[in-house]
Amino acid sequence: MIIEPTFDPEIADVLTSQTLVVEGTATDVSVTLVIGDWVNGQFTMTGNKEDGELILTYPTTSGEIETAVFQSTTQYAFNETVSEWRAALVAENELWALMPGDGSMPPGITYASGGQLSKDTVAPPYPEVTVENLSEWGWTAAITGWFTDVGGNVPATHTHSITVQLIRFGSQEAASDALDTFSQSAVNDAHREQETALIGDQSRVLATIDPLDDLAGIRNESKVYVRMYSTIVLVRGESTEGNPTPVVVELAKRMADPVYTEKQAQNTQSVIDLSAQLDDQIADMYDTAGWFNGQVEDTRLDLDNVQAEIDNMETELENVRIEAAVQPMDCWQVGTVEFAYGTLEFAKGTFDFQRELLDTTVATLEAGLDAVEQTVNATEASAKTLDESIEASTYPPPPLYALPGDELPAIATYEQATDTARLDLESQQTDYNDLMTRADEIMSESETIVEDAQALADCSD
Repeated sequence: MIIEPTFDPEIADVLTSQTLVVEGTATDVSVTLVIGDWVNGQFTMTGNKEDGELILTYPTTSGEIETAVFQSTTQYAFNETVSEWRAALVAENELWALMPGDGSMPPGITYASGGQLSKDTVAPPYPEVTVENLSEWGWTAAITGWFTDVGGNVPATHTHSITVQLIRFGSQEAASDALDTFSQSAVNDAHREQETALIGDQSRVLATIDPLDDLAGIRNESKVYVRMYSTIVLVRGESTEGNPTPVVVELAKRMADPVYTEKQAQNTQSVIDLSAQLDDQIADMYDTAGWFNGQVEDTRLDLDNVQAEIDNMETELENVRIEAAVQPMDCWQVGTVEFAYGTLEFAKGTFDFQRELLDTTVATLEAGLDAVEQTVNATEASAKTLDESIEASTYPPPPLYALPGDELPAIATYEQATDTARLDLESQQTDYNDLMTRADEIMSESETIVEDAQALADCSD
């Protein structure tokens, strides 16, 4: 059976067996465990339990056998080990994808050997680096490739040997610390700093030969240390009589350029997206400023309509007064007064309708005003983020929809429109309150007039 490394209880049962076979056909005490894929196909691993330890082995891409001893054979521990392996194998495949081929080498230099590197093989050449350091930096995977003059035809003044090492660490910060420590160890080993342009995120070029100084008796060796995100690249070149620095620097650049071309595209797109977002926000602010102005005008028109209905009510109230003043007040005349009052009530209904329209317009405007601070803050935050992204980028900014600072006139226009809207609303609120009061007064007075008229005539029959 084939079991992926999960918390499947079936795996826990397998771990109670004396042997965990990770290759071949399952038997009563074994299991086939497929961990992942190499670039060229599937790979498997084998595990055995010995004296309470779980010993797991698997073949690497270079054909070597990697072994890991795990003290605990619990289900959680097993899954943790498999997860670590998965990460290491993925990282190793990614490193091999970065390894240059013969086509990137100088004429006559071809691949001779290479493979996976362990912490025990990487640390010893550097007195300042320990296996513990590598673990603390989050060592994930490492590989090496040696390219040399196999045929012995490269002139003594040319570079005859190039070694490329790639080491993946747990974070960019850890890789940066590792590069500093590795390269400083080379400086302490008589290598001199060479001035070159930046390669990758961080780089240092060192050599035991200075073109301006004849260092007779010292082998001509140049080293380029490059950090590409969380990966350290070491390119070391040797020449019998020549200066290998230009060769290894060019090779390091060739390795880094494709990585950063893609990164530049991502970075450029990110800046463009941020700029487009800011541009949309600026356009929205101008549009909303115009909307505020229009909404204020709408509230004025609605208020005018309410005032017009008050005027109608005033007219109808006067009609009620006129009809109530007729003497003598008989039942017929009382009916006339009541009819005039009914006409006034109809005018009051129209007034209420216009008032509700005004209330809706004002509520919509107030909701927009409530969002002003949030809108301004969001736009300012977008401008700041865009500015920081442009500042932090090592690439020239592309043509952008909007630049930091373009939001300032938009915000000024927006805030001016909102300030005007607030002042207008305050003024209109006073007029509105007066109209509401007058409407109540009209209806109260008219009701009293009708009641008085009804009292003057006995119309109960």
